[in-house]
Amino acid sequence: MKGKFETFIQEYKKGNKTQGEMINNILYRPLSYPMVHLSAKLGLTPNFITFISLLCAFIAAIFFGLGHVYLGALFFFLRHYFDCIDGALARLTKNFSKFGAMFDAVGDGVGVLAVLIAIAIEQYLRLGTNLVFLYLALALVSNFIGLFYHTSVKARYFKHLRAGLQNDELTAKTKHNSIVNSFGFDSDAEVKLNFLEKLVKKLTPFPNIEQKMIHNVDKHELSIEEKQTKFKDKLSFLPWMWSLMAGASQVTATTIVALFNRLDDVLWFTLIIGWNLLAIPFSIIHWITFKRFSTEK
Repeated sequence: MKGKFETFIQEYKKGNKTQGEMINNILYRPLSYPMVHLSAKLGLTPNFITFISLLCAFIAAIFFGLGHVYLGALFFFLRHYFDCIDGALARLTKNFSKFGAMFDAVGDGVGVLAVLIAIAIEQYLRLGTNLVFLYLALALVSNFIGLFYHTSVKARYFKHLRAGLQNDELTAKTKHNSIVNSFGFDSDAEVKLNFLEKLVKKLTPFPNIEQKMIHNVDKHELSIEEKQTKFKDKLSFLPWMWSLMAGASQVTATTIVALFNRLDDVLWFTLIIGWNLLAIPFSIIHWITFKRFSTEK
């Protein structure tokens, strides 16, 4: 029994995502892993699970559009529940593909878009105000900005952690250095988002540990491996912090707001204003952490 439990834990860690979103690692991944294990035993593919996730999103959109808020919230929760299964299943079974990565990314966007559009249409038909479509557009922009912040910070964290070493695992994590590339699209498309990437880099800098002189208590300069360890100890919480602006947190917030039946007056404020306000304290914390690390001798 003990051996099976240890094997289960090892497989859970194997399927877990390094520096994944905080809400996912705390809530969704522990809840979803038994299903990951079962899916692997049944021979289900990650793409099939992605399809189930997208199907749940469309069902949620239908229920939200019909005004059945609680059923909509349930299936919206299930959408993200299955969304956490497909990636973990791919990592556990080593069943990766470029199509699967793109299908997962596009499915995420289409699913959330369908739900928010359904909520906006239901509110328009019930309240008769065109403002809901303005709120919808602003919420989608806010969702994109939050996802971009997290993707950019996470990619640059691994890039600077790599520090010029030939580390295949870290190289793979930094291969896609923009939100466009992380979705598996052609790298030429990255140019279109360079202006936003430059702004985010200025607001969320990382130190270059390859060039920085860091010494131990004996005044000897640390090796690159020791610098990497120090970098992880001091800065690894930053991608986790910024993940609170990404998709999992927004999905969870939408579900909670729906469960309290407050979609009319709270949802749009939460998605449009709340997430953008988070960028202010997060940027301050990021800058303070960066400055403290950069001034250490």
